[in-house]
Amino acid sequence: MEIANQLRNTDPETTVILHDRPLTPSLTSILAARRIVLGWDVRYSAVGGEGRLREVNRFYWSADGDPRAAAEILRRYHITHVIVRSPDDRVHPDILAGLRLILKLPDVALYEVPAGS
Repeated sequence: MEIANQLRNTDPETTVILHDRPLTPSLTSILAARRIVLGWDVRYSAVGGEGRLREVNRFYWSADGDPRAAAEILRRYHITHVIVRSPDDRVHPDILAGLRLILKLPDVALYEVPAGS
């Protein structure tokens, strides 16, 4: 709920959330009334959904990879906010260092993607 409350303070026209569970409905995005990169109905309603799913998963498993690939995903989908869950998500440390921490809870954090990233 706290993350949804934070996101409600953002512009609904420009906010795009990246979260690590695109195959399940996002209660956070529903409560915040903000867009997400990929909804749960990947195969039936999202054009290019399978490819987008691979990219979301690649972002959240980028810790051992090239941070430029993860940064490109942020740019490609105009992502403004990223939800990271500990310890499940393995986002590249260089990517996390470039994001602005908005809210930190024991097992989840909300980051803002700086404009122009």
